[in-house]
Amino acid sequence: MTSVIILAGGGSTRMGRPKSLLPVEGGTLLGAHLASYRGLVDDMVVVGGAEMDRLQPVCEAHGARLVENRDWSTTMPIESLRIGVSEICGERCVVTPVDTVPVNSDDLRALLACSTSAVLTHQGKPGHPVLIGSSALNQFRSGAAVSSLRDLLFGATPVESAYSSVLLNFNRPLDWQNWANRDEL
Repeated sequence: MTSVIILAGGGSTRMGRPKSLLPVEGGTLLGAHLASYRGLVDDMVVVGGAEMDRLQPVCEAHGARLVENRDWSTTMPIESLRIGVSEICGERCVVTPVDTVPVNSDDLRALLACSTSAVLTHQGKPGHPVLIGSSALNQFRSGAAVSSLRDLLFGATPVESAYSSVLLNFNRPLDWQNWANRDEL
C-alpha cells in the first residue's frame, strides 16, 4: 500500500497569499496535486497549519484527509512530515511540498515502480515528489534521529524526468507567474 503526504502547512509569507490555494485550471494548486495522485495511491494525507478552514473543502473534494500541524509557524517541514507519517496507512509514501508542480502520471508511475526510496530528478538534479521506501519509513516511524527529508533519502534511486518542472518551487509571486504562463506542464 502506498500513501501520499502533501506538506501544506506554511504561512506563504514570501508568496503573499496561500500557496495551496493558488489558481490552477479552474481549481487550486492543492487540488491539482491531489488530482494527480487519485487512482495511483491508496491513501492521501495533507498536512496543513495555516488556512486549515480553507484547505478542508479542497481535501474533502478529492478524498484526502487533512491533519494539522498546530505548531506550523515554529517548526520545520520535517515536523509536518512526522505528523503526516503518523496518519498514513501505507508501507511507503510519496511526499511533496504543495509549492511544487503537480506530478504528471508518467513520472509518478516511474517513481511508484521503484522498490526502495526514490527521487524524481531532471538532468541529475533532485526534484519533487520523492518516494520514501518501506525501510526508510520504518526507520522514521521508529523515532530515528532525522532532521530533514534529505536524511531519509540518502542513497535513494534517482528517477529521471524529461520535465524540468520537477525542479521548481513556488516561493515568490514571480516563481508562480513564470510557471502559470508556461507551455510545459
